[in-house]
Amino acid sequence: MKKNKDEVKIVILTRDLVDIAYGFYMQNVNHFREERKNFYDAFFEGPDERENTLLTDYKKIASIGSEIKKWMARYPIEDILVIDNKELREDNEKVIEKVLNFLEIENVNLPSVVANESFSVKTKLIASIMRSRYSVVVGNQLKKIFGRNNLEWAISLKKSLYLKKSKRKDLSDFERNKIRTELQSEYLILDEIRSVYE
Repeated sequence: MKKNKDEVKIVILTRDLVDIAYGFYMQNVNHFREERKNFYDAFFEGPDERENTLLTDYKKIASIGSEIKKWMARYPIEDILVIDNKELREDNEKVIEKVLNFLEIENVNLPSVVANESFSVKTKLIASIMRSRYSVVVGNQLKKIFGRNNLEWAISLKKSLYLKKSKRKDLSDFERNKIRTELQSEYLILDEIRSVYE
């Protein structure tokens, strides 16, 4: 990007800062990088020293306003477009048109996209693959990798691969507001950045 600074166009999609931090926390839980069972506590305790501190510093992860300001200091403002996720959800066609105009791409006919908010499998092909011999194939691969002596360990690993992901527990209004207050300066920076694009 440094070499082609004059040709760079940057599109940044933001969303609510609490949701960014919480989403990252859930990703860490599901990938066994986070042992703390409560996001609210993990947020205020700070990074987990046993893990990569960057991955578990949820306050820093949510500080995207400060990060965007760094980009705005390096690149001309007319080469950066900041879009809010809420705007995308409310009128995705308008946002796509805005992005295409920003990138100086001729408007193309794109099909309307509807988010899969249920996170369920919508495609018959994918559903049939998931019901297929996939688990048998994984088991056979594990046997090859670990051999007969470690078969029990391989089976337990296979089972852990199929564990249901941790369910997202909604934050209480109190918790969400307390975290929002902690991130108040970042919200103000984001409001300032968004006002540039109004």
